[in-house]
Formats: sequence, C-alpha cells, structure tokens
Amino acid sequence: GKTNILMGFLAGLDITTGNENTVIGSRALGTATTATFNVAIGGDAMFGVPSGQAVSGVVAVGLEALKGTVNTTTAVDNSVAIGNASLKSLTSGTGNVAVGYQTLDGIAGAHYNTAVGYQALTAQNTNGNIHNTGIGNKAGLAITSGIENTAVGSLALSALVSGNYNTAVGKDALSAVEGSASNNIGIGRSAGYNITTGGDN
Repeated sequence: GKTNILMGFLAGLDITTGNENTVIGSRALGTATTATFNVAIGGDAMFGVPSGQAVSGVVAVGLEALKGTVNTTTAVDNSVAIGNASLKSLTSGTGNVAVGYQTLDGIAGAHYNTAVGYQALTAQNTNGNIHNTGIGNKAGLAITSGIENTAVGSLALSALVSGNYNTAVGKDALSAVEGSASNNIGIGRSAGYNITTGGDN
C-alpha cells in the first residue's frame, strides 16, 4: 500500500494494497489487507476488519472502536465511531455515527443510527433500517429493537426497550416509558416523567 501511517504494536500489520490509512495503536486495523482512507486510533480499533474487505472512509477512535469481526464488510464504509467500544460490534450497518463511551456498541447490521453521549443507545442490537437517534448521557439506554425513536437529553427515553416512533427532548423526558410503548412525544425537562406504558401521548 501507499502513504499509510502506522504506529504501534502490530498496527496495520497485514495491509498489502490498502492506501492512505492512518493507524495508531496496538493491533489497530491489524488484519485488514485492502482497507483504504481509514483513521483507526486506539488499541484494537478496527482490528477485526478481515482480509480482502476494502473498507473505506471509516473514522474509529478509541479502544476497540468499530473493532469488527471476520464478518465485517464494506457496508460499514464512512461510519464514525469515536469513544471506547463505540460501534464495537458493527459488521454491515450503514450510515451510523457513534460518539461516546459504548455508544451503539451492540449493533451489527443496523442502519442510520446516531448516538452521542455516554452509553447512548448502547443496548440496541436489532438489524435493519432502524433510524434511532440518542443524544445525551444514556439517552435511549435500554432500546434494543425499537425503531425511529428520538431521544435528546440526559436519560431521555432511557427505559424504553422495543417501542417505536417516540420523541423525547429534555433531561429525563419520557424516561420512565418502558417496554413497547409507542408514539409518545415529550418535550421539556422531565416531560411525561410518570408515563410508563402508555401510547399516543
């Protein structure tokens, strides 16, 4: 490969034809051979990207950020993972942005999710077009399979598991809504704080 920057124990070890990668950290991007235009900074960042997958345009910063597995494909191109373990399990999801410790660390093939904040959307583990947004400390913390939810604010929608189409804006907004509750809107600090299982509020 050409114009790669490699620093650290086994960093970019197997790169053969991959170009213009910046790799810093022990075993970062350690098994990829054809990856290009990636930034992998941190121990084991992008470590699992396999040989022969020309993953491109990924930014992974943090311990095990977008670590990947032998099943990781080019579908993860242009993903952003900043923070320890952010997007750690991603293999084929598209259009994901994760910033913060353990953000979106459970998804493999989920698409179009945005998580910013400590453990935001950390439990999400369902594949498909999910379109969840969690911004704030533990925003959307417990969501596993819910889709098209928007949680903005510390602990917003933090108890929801499988509900869909909820919007919570503000600290603790809809924070007690749990299970499969759907179609709720809470805007403002502690909005809908006492709602637990209701829908269409």
